[in-house]
Amino acid sequence: MNQKFKEYFSISRQEYRGLIVLFVLLGLIYTAPYIYERFFFKPLEIKIETIKPALAQIDRYESTAYNNQEEDFHKPVLFRFNPNHLPVEDWIKLGLSEKQAHSIKKYEAKGGKFYKKEDVKKCMLFLRLCTNV
Repeated sequence: MNQKFKEYFSISRQEYRGLIVLFVLLGLIYTAPYIYERFFFKPLEIKIETIKPALAQIDRYESTAYNNQEEDFHKPVLFRFNPNHLPVEDWIKLGLSEKQAHSIKKYEAKGGKFYKKEDVKKCMLFLRLCTNV
């Protein structure tokens, strides 16, 4: 029994060398990213003067977008409600703009109904995404 066990788990000299080569290759593959980062990686250097015009343009866009949103934005007031046949004024109280509230009313006019909380959540998320683009 002991002899069969040794024969089954013994490896030849060729297999032993193959295992050593395999472990060396695995070690090289594991350390390659660290070696590359240490010796060959150069961080991207951007001079601030080259991107100042782009930053100014982004600031200008954000400030005008914020000012436009400020007019349409109402601080939401939370209350219990049934979203089916809710008046426009109550949708506006919930934080939607007048345009968004009218979109929901059009949805209801065409036969749309809210059956679950998730339906209202999807609709409000969709309206926010559509009006911010």
